[in-house]
Amino acid sequence: MGTDNLVERIWHCINRQSSDGDDGSMKLSEISDEFKNFIDEIPGGFLVYRADESEEIVYANRALIRIFGCNNMQEFLKYTGNSFKGIVHPEDLGEVEASIRYQIEHSADQIDSVEYRIIDVNGNVHRIDDYGRLIRSEVLGDIFYVFLTDVTEKTERLRNERYAYKPQQGKRGASQKNNKEIRRRTPDYKPGALAQA
Repeated sequence: MGTDNLVERIWHCINRQSSDGDDGSMKLSEISDEFKNFIDEIPGGFLVYRADESEEIVYANRALIRIFGCNNMQEFLKYTGNSFKGIVHPEDLGEVEASIRYQIEHSADQIDSVEYRIIDVNGNVHRIDDYGRLIRSEVLGDIFYVFLTDVTEKTERLRNERYAYKPQQGKRGASQKNNKEIRRRTPDYKPGALAQA
């Protein structure tokens, strides 16, 4: 099934409209082109994959393809083995799939949210926030549509801020230790005496 055909069918399922455009509205094929262009340009990754054992990738937008360092959809599909399983870091896959299943089973809206690592084509590891929803459709079959955000820089920034804060705590601790040492060595020490000096 081609990507254009799938996008058109998704759009049709979403709107449940006729495709003839006789009422002066845009034809469904025109809408699907606009819809595909919109999805390709949204910030962050967008993925559609089958909710079956294969987890076959049906669609990925350009942002997701870029996150993986691929040049086009064909390269992306080849690199990932055309499956969601090829997207997630192998060490994270079991836990991620178990978490998705659990969340979907316990969510009235069939929504999940997971964080995992990926490895791009250049061997770089990225951290991804993944927000997905399971859609059950007679026309399309069961599919997940997923928004993915590369949070690598944010995660590293937060980690660096935490590490930058820890030495300051250590300095404060050293200061307090030094004050105790001053008190012990100074028999006539009175609290607040150092602040007045």
